[in-house]
Amino acid sequence: MIEGLKLTQPDYDLKQYEEYHYSPIEIRLLMNLALVHWNLKKDEMYFDILKFLSDYVSENDNLYPKILYNLSNAYGRFGNHEKELEYVSKSIDAAIRLQSLKELHFFYYTKALAEYSLQDKNWKNSIRLALSTCEAYKQETMKGRLIHNAKVKFNMPIDDEGRILNQ
Repeated sequence: MIEGLKLTQPDYDLKQYEEYHYSPIEIRLLMNLALVHWNLKKDEMYFDILKFLSDYVSENDNLYPKILYNLSNAYGRFGNHEKELEYVSKSIDAAIRLQSLKELHFFYYTKALAEYSLQDKNWKNSIRLALSTCEAYKQETMKGRLIHNAKVKFNMPIDDEGRILNQ
């Protein structure tokens, strides 16, 4: 990916990513580089790049909601669920405004996780929206994965169909 950035900016140095101007494809490459850093556990670089991109990219760019979503995940990874909720809510608003709805189920799912972590009862509405969005787009396999992860990884009180259980 760095080699891709060097095609148009031969002296590109990731350590100085803030010094460059980026085309739309280069923005995507930089975001993907941030995800590589996430996977390599270099969380600070991941967070810094995404924060930079959230300020750099126009709010009218279709990639903007995804950048905000990834930034919300970074906050969640650091345990800052208030900021996670703030940024995932912004990503939902941006996606709806831009009619960039392909990943909306992930956005609502992350919102539900943040709300659940904060003991905010709105998680129930958010998980329903995530699952309903899967149904609307006929993504039954994804719906099953979201339900499974909500139950197993996050201990949310929902059944195998995604119905909320009484606590």
